[in-house]
Amino acid sequence: MCSFPRESRTGGGMEQTMSDVTLFGFPHSSFVHIVQLVLTHKEAPYTFYDLEPDMGSPKHLALHPFDRVPILQHGDFVLYETSAIVAYLEELFPTPSLQPDTPQGRARMHQWISAVNSYYYPYMIYHVGHERKSSGCRSWKGSCRTIRDSCSAAR
Repeated sequence: MCSFPRESRTGGGMEQTMSDVTLFGFPHSSFVHIVQLVLTHKEAPYTFYDLEPDMGSPKHLALHPFDRVPILQHGDFVLYETSAIVAYLEELFPTPSLQPDTPQGRARMHQWISAVNSYYYPYMIYHVGHERKSSGCRSWKGSCRTIRDSCSAAR
């Protein structure tokens, strides 16, 4: 396993305890935020490591071959991809449950997760968010056009 310095956290805020659950990512990633929300909701202690300075490095690629975040390490077990991590945490920390009680409810939940990942996120978060952050709508007309087109495509 890779060796990284750690910052300990728990669902309730900063804590000095060490945990065998480590979340690797960077602070501004919406995917990392999803995992942090799950850990917080479940009041699960974890350690956060800001991987941003190491993105693309051999250490990072050893944890995630596609050069992305988040990455969860639980003891010697390493897992990447937000939905896989959330499903794992749901089983590891079963209460409080994040899933509906019925098969129909869980199916609807998975439908919405899939729709957001496939249709909404690429347009509304990446294109709109990236364009707004990188250039600002007021300073570049191309940015405004990309945002308008992305909003139309997401409808």
